Amino acid sequence: MEPFPVKYGLHASGLAGQRGGAPVYEGATFDLEPGDALQVRGPNGAGKSTLLMNLAGLVPPSDGRSSWRVENQETAETPREAISFMAHRSALEPALTVREHVSFWCAHYRNPNLIENQSAWIQAVNLNGYDDTPAGRLSAGQQRRLDLIRLMIADRPIWILDEPTAFVDAAGARHVEQQIERQKQRGGLTIVATHDRLDIDSPELTIG
Repeated sequence: MEPFPVKYGLHASGLAGQRGGAPVYEGATFDLEPGDALQVRGPNGAGKSTLLMNLAGLVPPSDGRSSWRVENQETAETPREAISFMAHRSALEPALTVREHVSFWCAHYRNPNLIENQSAWIQAVNLNGYDDTPAGRLSAGQQRRLDLIRLMIADRPIWILDEPTAFVDAAGARHVEQQIERQKQRGGLTIVATHDRLDIDSPELTIG
């Protein structure tokens, strides 16, 4: 596995977030180095998804400060081009097949050479045999596994994941854990909101 050519760290201090104008979390403080992972835990409605969107630069926090570090240089800007974000709800196109999604992602992320390995990507998440199945006909767990292919193809150093193991079975959860460990070994940074404690080497942040 080749390490990422650019690696990121992240410092957050006293972050707070709102949803619909109402506070949902506050006081989120942590420090992450390249190769780290963080599990964000808390009950439903505690603000886990809001925190992830704040960190991804999709929604500004209501208070506190976060700063990314690149090669030990601090920057207040969110490196969006380096982030792969997996939302709690799938962004798959229901009418497109598994293979069509993989082809689109290879082209979108400007990596056409990966198209030759479509079957390998599909097999990697145990969706072999579903190549020509529309995403809308997959189970919720299968859709989460298909979403994981997008992260792998995009090959970005920062993963922000909202409930990546929701609806997946034990084997699927283990695959997610393996991919996060692979990301860590390459110097990538992973922040994951989860109800299910993942078997990865990482600290936990509890909110709510």
